Amino acid sequence: MRTAKATQENKSLRHELSTIKSQMDKAQTGSVGYTPALSGYMSNFITSYINMTGKTEDMNKWQSDLKPYLANGIDTQKLIGTNNLKAQSLTSTSIVSIYVKNGVKIAQSKVDYKVNMDGGNNWASKTIYLNVPYAVKDNVFTVVANPFVTEQPSFTGKVSTAEKRNENTLAIADTAVTGDVTNFTNKFFDKYVSSSADEMSFIMSNPVGLNGDYTVKTVSDLHISGSKSKPEVSGTVSLVQKDTNITHTEQFDLKLQKQEGTYFVLSYTH
Repeated sequence: MRTAKATQENKSLRHELSTIKSQMDKAQTGSVGYTPALSGYMSNFITSYINMTGKTEDMNKWQSDLKPYLANGIDTQKLIGTNNLKAQSLTSTSIVSIYVKNGVKIAQSKVDYKVNMDGGNNWASKTIYLNVPYAVKDNVFTVVANPFVTEQPSFTGKVSTAEKRNENTLAIADTAVTGDVTNFTNKFFDKYVSSSADEMSFIMSNPVGLNGDYTVKTVSDLHISGSKSKPEVSGTVSLVQKDTNITHTEQFDLKLQKQEGTYFVLSYTH
C-alpha cells in the first residue's frame, strides 16, 4: 500500500511540476528562435569544441581556442578528461532545437564526428546531441555553462549560470543528511547513465536517461543545501563514453524530496 501511495504521489508531483514549468518556459520563449547569426556562432563553437588532436601537449591551444566563446567562471580544464584523449574531427553539425529552461536559452545541435580509436587509421563515426546553454545581447553570443549531451532530441535539460548555482546557499550541517544525499546522488547517476527515460520515471520528475552509452567516472564538488525534507545538491559529474573512453564533465543541480527512506528527484538541472 505504501509503495502504491508513493507511486501515485510521484505521478501527481510530476504532473504539477510539468504544468508549472511549461507555463513559465512558454512565457519566456517569445524572443528565442533560430537566426543565421546563432547558427554561425554555434557551428564555430562546436567546431572548436569537437576538433582536437588527441595529444596532451595540444590541450592548452584547445582550451585557448574555446575561451573567447565561454563566460567567465567556466573552467576549460574541466570540460573533458585528459586520461584517454583521442583525435576527433567534426563531420557536420546543425541546430535541431532551441529552447528555454529556467530562463536560460539552450541550442541543441546534432553533431556528427569521427574519433580515432587507435592512433592509426581506425576512425569511428559518432553522433551526439549536444546542448549548449547561451546568452545573447545585441547579437553577441556567449556560452554560459558546460555543454551537455542528451539522448535524441530532448527538452529536459536545465542550466544556470555559474555564479547563480547552488553554491551560494547555506549548506546543511547535519552529517546524517549529507551522507544520505551523497549516497543517493552517486546511485542516481549510476542509474541515470545506464537507464532509459522510462526506467527513470519512478525516481524523478521529467525523467531522462543515457541508455547505457556512458559510465560515471566521478561525482565531485558536492554542495548540499535546502532542508532535511527537500535537500538540494549541486556539483560536477564526469561521464565516460563507453566505446571511446572519452571523458567529459557536466555541472548539475538536483532538487530532492525525502520519500520513504530515499529521495525523489523533483528536478535535474545540467
